[in-house]
Amino acid sequence: MGGRLPDLMVVDDPVHKSADAWVKQARRLGVPVASIHDLGLAYVESDLVIDGTIGVHGDMRGAQFAILDPSIATIRKELRPPVPGRVLIALGGGSHVLSLAGRLSKAIATRSPEADIRVVRGFSGRPTPVLRHATWVHAPNGLGGELADAQVAVVAGGVTLYEACALGVPVVALPVTAAQHMTVRAAACRGAAIDTGRPPVDDGMVSRAADAVAALLQNPALRHRQSQAARAVVDGEGAARVAARLRELVMRRAA
Repeated sequence: MGGRLPDLMVVDDPVHKSADAWVKQARRLGVPVASIHDLGLAYVESDLVIDGTIGVHGDMRGAQFAILDPSIATIRKELRPPVPGRVLIALGGGSHVLSLAGRLSKAIATRSPEADIRVVRGFSGRPTPVLRHATWVHAPNGLGGELADAQVAVVAGGVTLYEACALGVPVVALPVTAAQHMTVRAAACRGAAIDTGRPPVDDGMVSRAADAVAALLQNPALRHRQSQAARAVVDGEGAARVAARLRELVMRRAA
């Protein structure tokens, strides 16, 4: 690290060894350092520890500090109505989306023939399969608009779950990793999501997800209760709160 020293270092690294190395380097140079975590993984002793996971507690810990695209907070304030029957499937950016999309959209369409199903493609370089029961969506600039239009969203357990909660979108969660399932369970315990089970995703999980989507589409009261619970868990203002605390760190160093 040569030249002018930074006023602040922010470390966001899921590998403890490398995150710790960055923190120690910042300490040696007298640079304040903040670290960002998920589920407490790769925890390091920084000047400011940030963990926006649902269900964790402490200074700068908890869903109120979930770092989301600021556009989510803007869309949340609009309170625009969803498209009737619109179901958004957004399960992350990996190639697993391509293999799951057909099975899941078919299961949902079988139970809810009038559903308008849209699937976020993700970032895999593999060829995109043809969907008979849904439409592929390419959304490189974020999912805020797609989520706001959805009456129900099927998501995994990553950032999109938090975005859906902030927008009050009733969520059916289909976690694809064990870590995601921890987040899903925390959201489900607060009434903010429907948990379809523990990964790996199998036919039973797909079937439960389709059943849950149908139940939500058919029951406005159920959608309303879950929407209100989700909005209470995540408000979408986490990025602003984190930015304010980062500015405080910089100002203390300058004083």
